[in-house]
Amino acid sequence: MAIIPDLEGNGSSGGGLPCGSKDLQNGYILLRARDKHPKSLRECEAEALRRFLPTLPETDGFSVRRWARLRIPTGQICYTAWKELRKSLEKRRTTRMVKVGLRLL
Repeated sequence: MAIIPDLEGNGSSGGGLPCGSKDLQNGYILLRARDKHPKSLRECEAEALRRFLPTLPETDGFSVRRWARLRIPTGQICYTAWKELRKSLEKRRTTRMVKVGLRLL
């Protein structure tokens, strides 16, 4: 029981998710920062993404929007190298960067 219940928030108004986040289901939530606009991938990057997600269409001009953080079902926050490597070495969270593998059924 909170002393001041109104101050015990869940990170956002209403849905329980932080502002600007994206719920991926099964306890995975993308958290800001993110690219303002989708970024075109080089062919080698697009090919790597197609291997990782074989259901993606075989099209030219593939683009994605990068996100800085991912909250996993345990509540831990994973940080991306894309955003962390822009910081000075002293401020990086390199121990929290992860490599994700996906097994499609």
